Amino acid sequence: MISISNLSKSYKEQQVLRHINLHFDKAGFYFFLGKNGAGKTTLFKCLTGFEKFTGEIKVVNETESANFFGAMFSDLMLYLNLSGNNCIRTLCINQLSESEWQFVRSYFNEAKLKKRVKSYSLGQQKLLTLLILIVNDTKILVLDEVSNGLDYETANSIKGLLVELKKDKIILCCGHQFEFYEGIIDALYVLNDGGITKVSGGEYNLEEVYEKYIGSHKTAIKLPTKS
Repeated sequence: MISISNLSKSYKEQQVLRHINLHFDKAGFYFFLGKNGAGKTTLFKCLTGFEKFTGEIKVVNETESANFFGAMFSDLMLYLNLSGNNCIRTLCINQLSESEWQFVRSYFNEAKLKKRVKSYSLGQQKLLTLLILIVNDTKILVLDEVSNGLDYETANSIKGLLVELKKDKIILCCGHQFEFYEGIIDALYVLNDGGITKVSGGEYNLEEVYEKYIGSHKTAIKLPTKS
């Protein structure tokens, strides 16, 4: 469904991505592993049109759609001064059906939806964003650090949604909370030094994969001593 050919991206003299070639032809949860600054967010922003790049991205066997890509980055695109209800109405492409409102209210009660979005925790704002993407029926979800800042309840809600969504949608995701992602990954890619490697296997231990392909370069920790 998505074909990425020879994608490269540079910032002035620094080349972040080098000749990336990827193909995603079926629904599933595709995870990108890499240290901070490896280019994960940059790749996702190239895919969703927020960054210019060289190379080619093709969406195969699909008609053009304004809501084809749905993205969640650290800078959440929500109207913080609106109530949850009005934020949903503003960002959803079509008017919600009663069943769609019931779906939303299964995660946020009416009292919460009447409050301004800026009063929501970071995890609640991420959950709200994901619900909007679902209602908009975006075909491909691009999720950057979706697990960051989640409490126990919202982490369970979002993980449960991802498990269901990956049955019918392509989900491209990255993050550092390894335990959150293990068990739902269908394919794993490592970004390092501008290149990308697909990791073979099924049940992935992300910490082991990180150490093998990237390495943590651990050093002995010495606390300062008082004189």
